[in-house]
Amino acid sequence: MAQTLNEIMEFDHVIRVKDDGSINDELDVHAPEIILFGDEEGQVSDADERDMVTYVKSQGWSLLTGWTGLYLSGHSPIMHPSEFIGGGLADYILETPGLYAAVVVDVCPFEHDSSDESENVGWAIAYRECENAGKSMGT
Repeated sequence: MAQTLNEIMEFDHVIRVKDDGSINDELDVHAPEIILFGDEEGQVSDADERDMVTYVKSQGWSLLTGWTGLYLSGHSPIMHPSEFIGGGLADYILETPGLYAAVVVDVCPFEHDSSDESENVGWAIAYRECENAGKSMGT
């Protein structure tokens, strides 16, 4: 039985979607690091989210936005933990050549001390354009 895109796209596992919609997932490419800071209570502001997006861009990646159905802000790149890669999102990924990775999004309190720990707030899809998307890469 063929794997679904949701099954193939394990967290931090980069895939390459080729021009014909086929997938190469045996790549020597690393997913971007995600850093999201919040306030001392773990709340995340729009500015905190923009800082996360900027940090991901500094690594040569972007985050897909507008796919979550659970947050009031439809332009957030953060997907709720209960969401998955299927339906329109899966169709979009398979129709848009490039590199993709599902990445975990944890929020870290801004003022760190020894008792502070990160808390998962969801996940996101990182995307990076690549040249010659139809050709093999890494294998």
